[in-house]
Amino acid sequence: MTMSKSMPLTERKQTAVIKLGGSMIDEISESFIKSIDHVQKYYDCLIVHGGGPHINAMLNKLNVTSSFHKGQRQTTAQVMEAVQLSLCGEVNPTLTALLNDHQIKALGLSGAGGALLTGEPIDEQTLGFVGEITEVNTDLLYKIMKMGYLPVVSPVARTKQGVKLNINADIAAAAIASALHAEKLIYITDVEGILREGKKLPVVTKEEAKEMIAKGEITGGMIPKVQSALSSLQKVKEVIISSGRQPLLQSDQFDGTTLVKEKGAIIN
Repeated sequence: MTMSKSMPLTERKQTAVIKLGGSMIDEISESFIKSIDHVQKYYDCLIVHGGGPHINAMLNKLNVTSSFHKGQRQTTAQVMEAVQLSLCGEVNPTLTALLNDHQIKALGLSGAGGALLTGEPIDEQTLGFVGEITEVNTDLLYKIMKMGYLPVVSPVARTKQGVKLNINADIAAAAIASALHAEKLIYITDVEGILREGKKLPVVTKEEAKEMIAKGEITGGMIPKVQSALSSLQKVKEVIISSGRQPLLQSDQFDGTTLVKEKGAIIN
């Protein structure tokens, strides 16, 4: 369970955590980037980014092989080095610079720095340096956001012994959102939301999503995103799945599919 060191909720605005998928980093639209500035007027915001394609490219460049076990990248010491070089040395500064170029005050952060993300290995024998988050330095994040900056976080953590860990970006975003008691967790992907017969569903309850997975209506890479979203609903009011190819807001409303615990939940 993720612990947090947090200030009273009354001392801050509502919080929105945006998870930007690695496949979308090179494809996000200018209108999407500009819309983040608008979101910041109403929410304390931060971005957690992935970088799977960039990690693959770095592994190829370094001639390092890697494989997956149940959706998790098995992370040896060599793979971990490639993960850090890619996420912290390439993706994070590039994304931060892109946001700054659009007059958004973004600040790039490695989860392994400043005791931001503390973690522990999930299954060291099978997965190596793959971890889960056990603690989030929420005080640091609150202070950065209160200063008007947008934290851009790489999903790398450190154990209490100083060992760096590779964290799945979906899981990292969910853990950070839970620790911050965020009102909204937004997964940015290459699709506009959860679809049924080609049409976007504006709202899906927890039970409806589980049923759609069981029936095969939600498939492929959308399954882990929806599952992460559902687990986040324990501590996050709403989880939204949206596309990075369009503005995040439409008529001052978050675009995409909103996942809620049950029918009748208030959608802001």
